[in-house]
Amino acid sequence: MKNMLIMPTQAELEKDFSDGADYYILNAGEFTANKHIPGVVNDAAVSLNFEQGKMVILGSQYAG
Repeated sequence: MKNMLIMPTQAELEKDFSDGADYYILNAGEFTANKHIPGVVNDAAVSLNFEQGKMVILGSQYAG
């Protein structure tokens, strides 16, 4: 993975992330979605909340 990314300088990190991230992605890997909730039919789920800038990934180890 290191050969695919360019490491930012400390100055770039301070400039771009000084006030927090725009979005937070929470990847729960193998933890699956609860099929006992009405409407949930799969183990995997990706839920987005654009207002809060958050994403949750359940039941999928794919992160690409």
